[in-house]
Amino acid sequence: MLNINDINNYSDFLNSKNYLNIIGKQIKLEEKCSLCEWRNVCHGGCMGLNYETNHNYEILNPRHCEYTKNLLTNVYELIKNIDITRKDIYNPIFL
Repeated sequence: MLNINDINNYSDFLNSKNYLNIIGKQIKLEEKCSLCEWRNVCHGGCMGLNYETNHNYEILNPRHCEYTKNLLTNVYELIKNIDITRKDIYNPIFL
């Protein structure tokens, strides 16, 4: 196992077995999420949040996943119905 004190440069970290193992598991998570309409936002889930659910990073954090889907869906529904032709009622920065 690579210890943080043993890292001399960034490439030591990127080439460590532990890091490569975690990245491999992240790719598997992305495959599980391939049909999700919000996949382009979370790319298979935050690995830090996944650790809370599974210390081996093998499954998504279901609470985080559902929350993200609901939040993004509701924000999208709100924004898509904004009438931006009424420029007099909106802050110019918003437009």
